[in-house]
Amino acid sequence: MITIKEVAELAKVSQATVSRALNGHATVKEANKVKVFAAIEKLGYKPNAFAQALASSRSNSIGMLVGSLGWSFLWSFNALCRKYRSSEKYAPDCNQWAGIKRKRKRLNSLSPIKTG
Repeated sequence: MITIKEVAELAKVSQATVSRALNGHATVKEANKVKVFAAIEKLGYKPNAFAQALASSRSNSIGMLVGSLGWSFLWSFNALCRKYRSSEKYAPDCNQWAGIKRKRKRLNSLSPIKTG
């Protein structure tokens, strides 16, 4: 996976400049924007949704706990997750958890309301 650091090195600018160029800040010089986007194109850089979530404290994730609704529903749901997995804005967690303790632990990490 290509990082902002690698883009910055190829473009010969700082990581902050790469970040500002990606976020459309007006303070980035046009020459630097050209170098940054040329490096992005050459390296095939794609933003990492999980890294962005850590940096911004916003996950843009939608959580859904599913009981026993049957395999056909789960297959459809997993297909939908895979479709949007590479989305730039959302990063669905399509894992299925086994065991009530693991489910509670995961739910507690996502919600301000504790389950027990």
